Amino acid sequence: MKNFGHFDLITIGSGPAGQKAALQAAKAGFKSAIIERRPSVGGVSLHSGTIPSKTMRSAIIYLTGTLQKVFYGDSFKARDSVSLKDITYRIKHVLDEEVEVLNSQLSRNDIEVIHGQASFLNKNTLEISTKKDGVIGTVTADKIVIATGSLPRRPETIPFDYQTILDGNLFFSSKNKLDHIPKSVTIMGAGVIGLEYACMFLALGCEVTIINQREEFLGFVDKELLMLFKHYMEKIGAEFVLGHNIEEVFVNEDGFGQVNLEDHDPVINEVVLYTMGRTPCTRALKLENLGIEVTDRGNIVVTDDYQTNIDNIYAAGDIIGFPALASTSAEQGRIAACHALGLSWTDYRTSFPYGIYTIPAMSMCGKTEEELIAESVPYAKGISLYCEIAKAAMRGDETGALKILFHKETKKILGVHVIGDQAAEIIHIGQAVMTLNGTIDYFVNTVFNYPTYAEAYKVAAFNGINSLTGNASISSMFSCEKGYMCETDI
Repeated sequence: MKNFGHFDLITIGSGPAGQKAALQAAKAGFKSAIIERRPSVGGVSLHSGTIPSKTMRSAIIYLTGTLQKVFYGDSFKARDSVSLKDITYRIKHVLDEEVEVLNSQLSRNDIEVIHGQASFLNKNTLEISTKKDGVIGTVTADKIVIATGSLPRRPETIPFDYQTILDGNLFFSSKNKLDHIPKSVTIMGAGVIGLEYACMFLALGCEVTIINQREEFLGFVDKELLMLFKHYMEKIGAEFVLGHNIEEVFVNEDGFGQVNLEDHDPVINEVVLYTMGRTPCTRALKLENLGIEVTDRGNIVVTDDYQTNIDNIYAAGDIIGFPALASTSAEQGRIAACHALGLSWTDYRTSFPYGIYTIPAMSMCGKTEEELIAESVPYAKGISLYCEIAKAAMRGDETGALKILFHKETKKILGVHVIGDQAAEIIHIGQAVMTLNGTIDYFVNTVFNYPTYAEAYKVAAFNGINSLTGNASISSMFSCEKGYMCETDI
């Protein structure tokens, strides 16, 4: 057995949380290492999650000419047909580049990568093993960050065959047997992953049915934003089946995926995609050897600084649960390393942005209207619609909208919510102003390049200021009256 040495900090997992924890330690002069069970670094985010799914989305939008249909009609396509090969080619190209970039970063910062499965022997010692050779050695560290991510939830009652009934890894799993784009898809679960895939399949021209056992979904999203999104999806052909318990899922005698529901007709489509939750990757870690506290769902319990109940062991990313985003996971890993090693950092977590890469995309930062109402905060809102923004017209997206929530008295920005093209990009303007305690007046008085999506902030700000005096001509994301806002309105 090999002794891999001793490190100041080790991260288990090389996804966003593990990467950034190790890099933070190395940048501060500490000896750090990453243990990665895969043969390639990057974790779930790079190999079967964030990067491949968002690359797939970009490929589909381009190949199907989604943003061009407003100009050339619904029948327009950049290509006569789109194959699975067209999509996976682009994904492989991006993945190869990202792996190369990450390997370069780790090498430049002298971060050692140990390939194998880690499990705890004690709070400072990890055993490393591989499927081929069994236990290959041990490694020790003063501080350890667990960042092993999550996998799609796969209940034993669901007969996954990876051809008709698939999990949330879709085409990116080594188990995948589906070699073509199906004509009809059932999405089980109206969470972020399920809705992102639903939008992609709709763009490809598939019939899509979305099943959710509860009436409500995406509870953390502003309700007005969500209503607009659902309205748009239904307009382009999505069918929502909400509030019915799932009784059975199977491949029927015709070879189709069938979902039997309580008090509803069966839903039958060519493929069933199960996206109802994810499972934290903790089983092989042997957390029981240390008594690390976990929730009933298997997520590791941590403090605000991502420290577990074992003082030198931290956890970050999907392994600790919501929001389980690549961006938030990366920051969690960085903060965990800072706290573990006694480094200082600036805490901007109150203004974390969320990005949902549906079509159209949704992004948000800060409070929702529902939260402000529940907290009895006196607020006002300003809305701008993409149909009023020249940049959106040029890009071919007139379905979007931007909402700013601000305090009625102090005018401080409380939340920003965007739906539409580039939503996850332009949210950062609102995030920056919120983080610096800015007010709605900033957007009123600032000059933005024209034509840009950033202009939507100024339009929404005018609308919000006018709402305080009762002069606003718009109060809903569902309104779209050309010319509702102009300079003379203030």
